[in-house]
Amino acid sequence: KKSSEGGVDVVGGLDECNLQKLKKLSVIVYTADKPSGSFKQDLFEHVRDRFSMDIPPSLSINFVHLHEVKYLLEKPKRFTMILESLGTMQLAWNALHTITPHVFIDTTGCAFTFIVAKILAGCKIGTYVHYPTISTDMLSLVWERRPTYNNTSEITANPIITYVKLIYYYIFAICYGLAGSLADLTMVNSNWTKGHIQSLWKLARGGIHVVFPPVNTKILEDISLSDPPRENLILSIGQFRPEKDHILQLKSFALFLQKYDGEMKNSN
Repeated sequence: KKSSEGGVDVVGGLDECNLQKLKKLSVIVYTADKPSGSFKQDLFEHVRDRFSMDIPPSLSINFVHLHEVKYLLEKPKRFTMILESLGTMQLAWNALHTITPHVFIDTTGCAFTFIVAKILAGCKIGTYVHYPTISTDMLSLVWERRPTYNNTSEITANPIITYVKLIYYYIFAICYGLAGSLADLTMVNSNWTKGHIQSLWKLARGGIHVVFPPVNTKILEDISLSDPPRENLILSIGQFRPEKDHILQLKSFALFLQKYDGEMKNSN
């Protein structure tokens, strides 16, 4: 299996029912973390804290540490998507050259690793996509020449560079779709992701299935909704990543205050 650096997404994604079925199987987690004497124990404790799930000792889980080639994941300054994708392919080659599984499961969104796993290593492919590498939203931002995290003002100001970048994005989107379509089983974490993956992985086999992340809701049932009383708050929850565009949220809220602040004070 191919996982995020700590392997938590892979191990945590095994629900109790599947754990019973997987007892006879051997699970390999590829990780870019350095090995340590307590690595497996620390990981299992992380899974227990995050998902309220205990991994049975009867389940065989081993780790392939790829920290020595972690530099392949470094983010380049230019042509980020294509160079990152080539880096993940090289990393996948190192991983599969060490141990080649029957089933290769990617939970990092690195669809170009499927080329290595499927064509070169002959694995069956399963994937769990959290966020597409490229989306129709990104294409729209370039087409509309809107300055944003993936489209600097220098580019939007120049129509020729804009069209060149648009061609680059479309070519990459086609290649991404073809690579992703190599998967034998495709799962996504939300309907939003499903919509984008469906528009890009047009040749995906067996359809695209929404599998919501495992969340322990039992602890939430004990939270009172009336004590303490609710406050009038606007809460924005999200990772601090460029594509979340927190600056746009702040600008929008500033415009809201500028337009309606007087009315809100009068209503109070």
